[in-house]
Amino acid sequence: MIALDERKRLEEFGLKIRILREEKRISQKELAKRLEISPQALANYEKGKRMPGINILVRLSEELDVSIDFLLGLTDIRKPRSRMVKEQLEMLESIQEKEEILSLIEELSNWEPEAVKIIERFLKRVRKNIESRDKGRHIQ
Repeated sequence: MIALDERKRLEEFGLKIRILREEKRISQKELAKRLEISPQALANYEKGKRMPGINILVRLSEELDVSIDFLLGLTDIRKPRSRMVKEQLEMLESIQEKEEILSLIEELSNWEPEAVKIIERFLKRVRKNIESRDKGRHIQ
């Protein structure tokens, strides 16, 4: 027989998974597929009937973009500080790369017209590839 405290923790854990999944607008079926488990297993976690093993717990944390401690109700902080710092550094690098690109674009006025045309054709191809990739994501 499951103790009352353990049942309550299971229910809170399941509710947290469901809320996080819905915030990310992921269906149960899709999340189960990403976790490589059955939709029924995920439903049992969300209903507080079962607790996943450590491997699934780690993958849930990754898919829902929260710490394991947050999933288990041990903290109210969604992400560990190290993950937040990493994301902030990536954002700063992205900004720096954009500034470098803008600086190059400003220099284009001094370049030979043929070089400018080559760069223009290249950028158009890149944009086309990105647009076709993004269309593929929306279809899935």
